[in-house]
Amino acid sequence: MNKFAFQQELERVCRGEVLLDEPMSQHTSFGIGGPAEAFVCPADIADLREILTIAKEAAKPIFVIGRGTNLLVSDAGVSGLVIRLNQSCSKIRASDGRLCAGAGVELPQILQLCIQQGLGGLEFTAGIPGTVGGAVKSNAGTLKAEISDPLLEVETLDTNSLELSILKKSQIIFKYRRSSLSKELLLTAVTFQLYPEDPVNVKTRVEDYLKTRLTSQPVGEKCAGCIFKNPPGHSAGQLIEQAGCKGMSCGDAMVSELHANFIINRSKAKASDVLKLIDEIRERVRTTSGIELELEIEVVGQ
Repeated sequence: MNKFAFQQELERVCRGEVLLDEPMSQHTSFGIGGPAEAFVCPADIADLREILTIAKEAAKPIFVIGRGTNLLVSDAGVSGLVIRLNQSCSKIRASDGRLCAGAGVELPQILQLCIQQGLGGLEFTAGIPGTVGGAVKSNAGTLKAEISDPLLEVETLDTNSLELSILKKSQIIFKYRRSSLSKELLLTAVTFQLYPEDPVNVKTRVEDYLKTRLTSQPVGEKCAGCIFKNPPGHSAGQLIEQAGCKGMSCGDAMVSELHANFIINRSKAKASDVLKLIDEIRERVRTTSGIELELEIEVVGQ
């Protein structure tokens, strides 16, 4: 199936939103990225299955995003199908200390429900952008806590068999900023085991975490979050700062003056600008400390 036929079939079948040759710069927190061959927001799980079937028949690669955080899309764009699970996986509910949320639910929505219902255990996610699905898959967190800590189970859709299944936390290996969940397993929902807490205390802790992020990170700037993982026993931001990289720029991409592990898009930065900065940062840190920095963001595209 050629590109035109693939796009036509998606428009015919999909009941959700279908955007063709859509600039990914409109769907990433970096504000960077060339066109996606097809960008779809399925109406529900049944719609998602139909879309995946079309992609499989057309032999098109599949890439799932949340809010496009922690992501750098190439200037050439993305071939195949990009799926955003917002409308199809957007339900959220809590009962008896368990909170279940669709993978497309954004973390601030979850925290709002936690405050309303007096549920503790996820306050540390305050200020972390993106959806809960993306956060779980990448095991997002802070220096003291990770989102896998209160996790109970996840619901996944196998992109090959199109079957839904439940995986307990014990069936998944979580490590620093990653999980063993394969790309073939599309996360559709997550369940956390939280604990009862005074809503005032939950709100206070959420506000404290937010305050810390606002004063230490370039919140509000176009960026993808931390660029590099912290090496064992070290802070990537400190290593980058010690290497003299703060304020360094390439085109409209610049290493943040507030936190050196962030690269910001000052206006019209290209992915190539960011990648050049990444290479330069790595080289300088390697020279000054002998440490090889590992990317935390995901780089995708042609």
